[in-house]
Amino acid sequence: MSSIIFNFPNLPPALQQQILDGPALAPPDGVTPVFKNPPNRNGQAIAVLVVCLFLSTMAAIGRAYSRTFVMKRVQLQDYLGLLAFGSYAVLAWVYLDFLHNAGFFVHQWNIQLKDMVHIAPGLTFGLTISYSASLLFAKSAILLEWVRIFSPHRTNRVFYWCSYLMIVLNILLYISSIISSAITCIPHQSIYYPWIPGVCINRKALGLFTAFFNVIMDLLILLLPQRIIWTLQMTTSRKAGISLIFSVGVLATVCAIGRLVTTFLIDYDADATYTVAPVILWTFPEVTCVLLVFCLPSLPKSFADQGPIFEGVQMMRSWISLSTQRSQKSSIRSKNQSGWSSTARKQRNAHVYGMTDEYGPVTSQAELKLVRANSRKGNEATQDQLPPLPGQAQ
Repeated sequence: MSSIIFNFPNLPPALQQQILDGPALAPPDGVTPVFKNPPNRNGQAIAVLVVCLFLSTMAAIGRAYSRTFVMKRVQLQDYLGLLAFGSYAVLAWVYLDFLHNAGFFVHQWNIQLKDMVHIAPGLTFGLTISYSASLLFAKSAILLEWVRIFSPHRTNRVFYWCSYLMIVLNILLYISSIISSAITCIPHQSIYYPWIPGVCINRKALGLFTAFFNVIMDLLILLLPQRIIWTLQMTTSRKAGISLIFSVGVLATVCAIGRLVTTFLIDYDADATYTVAPVILWTFPEVTCVLLVFCLPSLPKSFADQGPIFEGVQMMRSWISLSTQRSQKSSIRSKNQSGWSSTARKQRNAHVYGMTDEYGPVTSQAELKLVRANSRKGNEATQDQLPPLPGQAQ
């Protein structure tokens, strides 16, 4: 079979198409390739992606708001953080591309050879370059932030120079990783077309070196400010906030160790798509935690008594208070108007009816007419009964 693959350019078109439509790796004995909806763990991968993107995006927005609107001061580390988040977005795209074209924990014999043309470049170049660029910018930004917080005027010279030494080592490591990934195989097509001869470096050795050095850098960044932090006089809330930040840093280190362990298990010459899946699952949370370590210290400033959010909350409170006062005044006015209307109606009725007695107003026009008629008849009867005056004729 291998001799046929190496002779691929000289094969008839029909046979070439048959090979491209076949499995990217010969399946084990008794196993039938499944190209449509093969067994996978894509649900787990999607959950990891959604949680990581949500946390990192909210933290990045909070830091951007704090630095721009509250502190109103943007420094070099903020621009590096922006570049780190841009590289992180590219890493998310590589993650989604692998999810769409290959799937997580899908055996390579369940993938057609023609699809490897789209999968291999993303794993070889996109994954490594976006991962290295994200950590290059993010860790440099974190170290600059540590210097600004713990040694703003070189008050602690050991801490200051150790931080800058780590920045230099960080830059050298990840730039070399990016360059090595770009020239993994020459020509690049030899990565995914086995019939094209090429010269390749040991990708697994490169991945192990980068992963190991990355764990060391995470530990150093985590431990570097510890002595200074625990000698400071701080409030309990401040210590709790710093503890939260460093707990995220511990989580980033755990993810880096997980990535190192799974890198040992990658088999680029056999079931590469299956063995690389756990590496990607450790990679994305690791970069997410590093970004959180950079963004979290600025989040308390987002809730300070200044900035657009605070002004908006104050405006909303004032509007609610004003609306409540207006509602109460309107209710009181309505009650008063109701009382005034009742009194005026009684007075108007008394005026219309024309008389009142000691028990209240006469309440009927008919009764009023009857009273008047009876009064008139009584007067006439009285005049008829009066005796004649002296001198009048009988």
